[in-house]
Amino acid sequence: MAAIKVHGYGGIEGDVTPTVASDATSEASLSEFSSPESSQACFEHEPLTKEEVLTLQRDLMQELSSPAFQKGLRQASGLRAAGKHTEYQKARLAVVRDVQRAIVAKHGFPPSDKGVDQMLLAIQDFHDDPDVSVNETILQQLSSCGVPAAKEATLLGFEKKTLGKRDMIRLLKSLQEQLAPCFGFEKSKEGVLKMISTCGTFLTHPEVSELFDVVNAKLGMSPAACKAFRTKVQP
Repeated sequence: MAAIKVHGYGGIEGDVTPTVASDATSEASLSEFSSPESSQACFEHEPLTKEEVLTLQRDLMQELSSPAFQKGLRQASGLRAAGKHTEYQKARLAVVRDVQRAIVAKHGFPPSDKGVDQMLLAIQDFHDDPDVSVNETILQQLSSCGVPAAKEATLLGFEKKTLGKRDMIRLLKSLQEQLAPCFGFEKSKEGVLKMISTCGTFLTHPEVSELFDVVNAKLGMSPAACKAFRTKVQP
């Protein structure tokens, strides 16, 4: 982690809405980053502070931006493109849930679907916080399979917001500056440039090159523009 609005996915595309394992193929259960599906969910965790929510979201961002997660997401997207919608939903939910369960465990929640539901409940109080909201949108973008807007919001567990070009640029800069420190770079424009430059040294690897194009395509770049960007960044 958007589905329930994930005001608190912690910012990842996925469902913040708690989902029941037996209902994994329903769209409602795919809201990995929104509010819990069931109001019956038992809240057994101390309330989170804003800083704790932001830290949780940053951890989610780091995992969602990893090559392993993005590869799993692309494989799930391939099932959808082949018309295998039920298989797609199961695969999509599985890769997102794996990330959520691993991350919530590091923040004091049980490493289970119940723990994910508890996490989603804990962040609901910050639904209207601008910093948390921006992170939710970033998480949504990171876990997006390129599905139609209405379904994507459900799958991610939080509302999908309509973004213009300026909004996307602002969102991208925010995402880059928040991710940079996770990998040892400064949280600044210079740190982001150094991070991109470092990534550019690995563009000869097919998986890295493909991931670059996938990310840039989601930002609105054409295939030609993606190729030009890689050429510019690669040493």
